[in-house]
Amino acid sequence: YPNPFNGSVRFTLEGYTSEYIFISILSLSGATVDEFIVPEILNEKRVVTWSPGTHVSSGMYIISAMSGSKIQNGKILFIK
Repeated sequence: YPNPFNGSVRFTLEGYTSEYIFISILSLSGATVDEFIVPEILNEKRVVTWSPGTHVSSGMYIISAMSGSKIQNGKILFIK
C-alpha cells in the first residue's frame, strides 16, 4: 500500500516458516527488475518496503515472494 504508488510501496508478508524470503520484482514480460532477501521472518508479520531506482519505468509490476514451497504474487502499479 498504497497501490498505485509513487516513490515506494509497502507490502505485508506473513505465514512464512523459513528464515529467509526471496523477493523478486518482475515486469509483466517476466524480466527481473529487482531482487532482495527479507531475513528472519519466522512466523511473524513483516512489512517490507520497495523503492524502485531511477532505472524503473512507470507501469505494472509483479511482486513475487518465495520461501520453500510457498509462493505469493501480487500486482502493483508504479507511477513516476
